[in-house]
Order: sequence, then C-alpha cells, then structure tokens
Amino acid sequence: MELADRKLLAFTLPMAVFLLLLGVASALEKIGGAFWVASPAYWIFPLQTLLCGALLICFWRNYQLIRPQRPIFTLTIALIVFAL
Repeated sequence: MELADRKLLAFTLPMAVFLLLLGVASALEKIGGAFWVASPAYWIFPLQTLLCGALLICFWRNYQLIRPQRPIFTLTIALIVFAL
C-alpha cells in the first residue's frame, strides 16, 4: 500500500468506525427488545473506544505530531466555546 493511501486510511478509518458504531447504537435503541439491544451504550461505547484506540495505535506512525503554535489562543477559544 502506498504511503498516501495509508495516510488517508490513518485519518479516515478511525472516524468512520466511530461514526458507524454510533449509528449502530442509535439504530439498536430504536429497535428495542432484549436489554443488550435496548441499551447498546453499555457494550457499543466500550467497543467503540477499544476499536478506535486500536486503529489509532495501528496508524501511529502516519500521524505527524507537532508542537502547538499558539496554545494561549487555542485555550481562549476553547474556554469561550465551553462558556457558550
């Protein structure tokens, strides 16, 4: 697999899995029935955390971590959004 394809997967696959499982949880709540189907949050959200975490670890080398450029500005915006 080419580097560009792997980078694309590194950024899209964890988010796609997260959204897919979020949709499955929502759909199962509407169906109802047994407890594990009517309350999927008890098993889908932990599964979602584990799967997305595993994908992030798997693609770790494809992420370029850089030092924050303007941390005060970022924290200020975050506090404003939190207050709103």
